[in-house]
Amino acid sequence: KFLLFLFAALGALSMSAQTNLLENASFENWTNGKPDHWTTASSAGNATLTQSDDAHTGKSAIQLTLASDNKRLGYQETILKAGTYTFTFWAKSADGNVTSTRCGYVDVDDSNTANSKGYKYGEYTDDIQGEWVKVEHTFKLEADTRVALLIMMPQKSQKTTASLLVDDASLTTEDGGIVEGGSTGGGEEPEYQKMTVAEAQAAAANTLPIVEGTVVAVNGNSAVIGDET
Repeated sequence: KFLLFLFAALGALSMSAQTNLLENASFENWTNGKPDHWTTASSAGNATLTQSDDAHTGKSAIQLTLASDNKRLGYQETILKAGTYTFTFWAKSADGNVTSTRCGYVDVDDSNTANSKGYKYGEYTDDIQGEWVKVEHTFKLEADTRVALLIMMPQKSQKTTASLLVDDASLTTEDGGIVEGGSTGGGEEPEYQKMTVAEAQAAAANTLPIVEGTVVAVNGNSAVIGDET
């Protein structure tokens, strides 16, 4: 009965789960003081970023510095296929004061110029204080488009009096995806290493393991795998 339940749960998991299209989505990996894949070649990403250990999950999050004008955390320029996308992340005030944020994207051409009229955002999520809050925006692209995904913190004279923490971003789609070879600005391709479960558990920070194993348990959020180690 347990095996039958496990197979049924795995089937449901495979049908309902969507792949996160974002690299370094939990902001655990940093190089030279910058979060991997979360810098733009264009001027779309203009915020001053610092690493914070006040994380929603894992050990690291991004803090956006308070400023007198709008500041944006930008994901590397990426060509997305036509389709509908859901962009989410978790936000929290860095000092407990009330803050606000929203997310979206901007069209960026091949010369890395962001379209000044192409900034498209969802609604503001307001009254963010000392607890993590989920922010979400769904948008549709009518054609393949080169974009920089953005998390925006509005100037303090508008809706905010505090710095903002950001963690656990996600971009999912059922009918779109990344155009092959269409992601730029993220640096060199990461090097993955095939490992056993035991080797992966003992691996150093920033290691990118590929682990093959048998699913031994599932719940609503994850699947647990194991091997002979």
